[in-house]
Amino acid sequence: MEYLRCERCGHGVIPWASVERIDRAVADHTGILSPEKLRSIRLKLNPNEASWAESIGVGEETWRQWENGQASMSRYMVYFIRAIDRFPEMYRWVAERTWQK
Repeated sequence: MEYLRCERCGHGVIPWASVERIDRAVADHTGILSPEKLRSIRLKLNPNEASWAESIGVGEETWRQWENGQASMSRYMVYFIRAIDRFPEMYRWVAERTWQK
């Protein structure tokens, strides 16, 4: 991992590529889905962020924050997204609201 320090002021910064490596390592260790994995699941099932978020019961901005790594989702939402990834028909069922009929 790279860490940069300003020679003038001594201020340190972690480059974005290193931050992404840290995020992936934390996700792997804790079982949380990485932003890249969240994005790949969504794109596989529904490339439209707004309808994807609405279908799984969250706001579009909330989903965007999860997918950009700016916020963490609950453990239960992680289970739900993992189930949707494993069983794509579950997403179709939720998106079509057939359970409401």
